[in-house]
Amino acid sequence: MPTITMDKQALLSLIGVKLSDDELVELINSLKPEVEEITENEITIEFTPDRPDMFSLEGLSRAIRLALGLERPRKIRARNARLSVKVEKVRARPFVACAIIRGAKLNEATIKNLMNFQEALHQTIGRNRRKVAIGLHDLDKIKPPIKYCEVSPETKLIPLGWESEATMKEILQRHEKGVEFAHLLRDVKGYPAFIDELGVFSFPPIINSKRTMVTEKTRNFFLDMTATDEIALDQAMRVFVANLAWRGWKIEKVILIKDKARYETPNLSEREIEINASYVNRLLGLNLKRDEIESLLKKAGYRVLGKKKANLKLAVPPYRVDVLHPVDVVEDVAIIYGYSNFEPRLPNITTIGKISDFSKFLDAIRELCIGAG
Repeated sequence: MPTITMDKQALLSLIGVKLSDDELVELINSLKPEVEEITENEITIEFTPDRPDMFSLEGLSRAIRLALGLERPRKIRARNARLSVKVEKVRARPFVACAIIRGAKLNEATIKNLMNFQEALHQTIGRNRRKVAIGLHDLDKIKPPIKYCEVSPETKLIPLGWESEATMKEILQRHEKGVEFAHLLRDVKGYPAFIDELGVFSFPPIINSKRTMVTEKTRNFFLDMTATDEIALDQAMRVFVANLAWRGWKIEKVILIKDKARYETPNLSEREIEINASYVNRLLGLNLKRDEIESLLKKAGYRVLGKKKANLKLAVPPYRVDVLHPVDVVEDVAIIYGYSNFEPRLPNITTIGKISDFSKFLDAIRELCIGAG
């Protein structure tokens, strides 16, 4: 489980209301993460890996504002693309997605939060960069046209943290990040790279170039993500850009041109899911009306698209990559309702519990699926 230390004052500023330490801790713990330590300036939180949207100041403050009723669920939109990237065949990391973020306002704390968020996604969705690697660049230091392609190990760039140029092969042997992640490019002849008119500015999944480094003066970002897993790539991109959009920064699509195909990223479309009031009440042991369930789900970030008798048609936010089934929606109802508000009662049966034969069968299937990758 990722444990992240955040700037407490920055978090409170984004929440927008005065909260004591006890109130802040109680709020965060009620939403699923667990506060490990809180000081005058910092708060350290252990997050569950199924809620990567909370791994940053933006995502956590959004969840808190929604839960408090200070924020209404809103659709996240991306502007039309103005930039294109030519995508060639890259065998080591065949999947790619890009985005542009405009209008950023950065300081030291914001940059630290971005880097922590990036690394938390690397560790979780990215499986320590094996599935997904994320690069964040100063867009105004990039000179199009841009291409994602394979390059020779002898290709040179100045990596972050260094002052002098080195070959990619040397970076894997000598740079701190190169040594740590060299195994991801073992036996690879052509190295992945993003190139503009001035040369390589990104060497995924290893390191970015110093030339496009993000600083406090950066106002526009170019975001690149490369992957070995297309689903994980889509999830990481959705979570990352949705959190930055919440700050009011503008998300812009990028056109990717591969062979004769053209497609755009990021994909911020919402999935639809339908929930029934009786289903919610049966699982939770409550007697909530449909309108009460609707109110709770809005505080969890869902937009209501339609109502029919006891049913609610919902739009799942693009950053909620953990919502796979109606039971996940029921869990959100329980979280916002508050587990402390449930009244415990003994079951009216006497029996000895054991795993059912069907559950044993499902466990065997899960093991086989895990073994098959």
